[in-house]
Amino acid sequence: MADRFGSVREAFEAAPNRFQPSRAGSMDAVFQFDIIGEGGGQWYLTIKDKTLTVTEGTHDSPKVTITASADDWLKLVNRRADATSLYMMGRIKVKGPLYLAEQLLYVLG
Repeated sequence: MADRFGSVREAFEAAPNRFQPSRAGSMDAVFQFDIIGEGGGQWYLTIKDKTLTVTEGTHDSPKVTITASADDWLKLVNRRADATSLYMMGRIKVKGPLYLAEQLLYVLG
C-alpha cells in the first residue's frame, strides 16, 4: 500500500480535509506540533466552533504540545504505526491532557 502523505507538510495541509466536524462537539483547543528532524517543522491546529485551522509556526499557549520525529509522524499519519504504541515507546511525547490528544485522532478520522 502506497503512503498517503509523502511529507510532514503535506499531512498538515491535508488535515482540514480529514477533519470531521460532527465528531468535534464543543472542542475548543489548540494543538502545537513540534516535528523534529529532516522534513519536520512546527504547526498548530486550532479547533473551535466545529472548525479546524492549520497554521505553520508556534502558538503562545497551546492546550497540548505533541513532539515526534518526522519519520515517526509520517508513519503515524500514513497508518504504518499506532499512536498508542509510539507514545508508550516514548517516540511521541504529549505535553498537556492526553485525552485531548486522543480526541484529536478521533476528529481527524
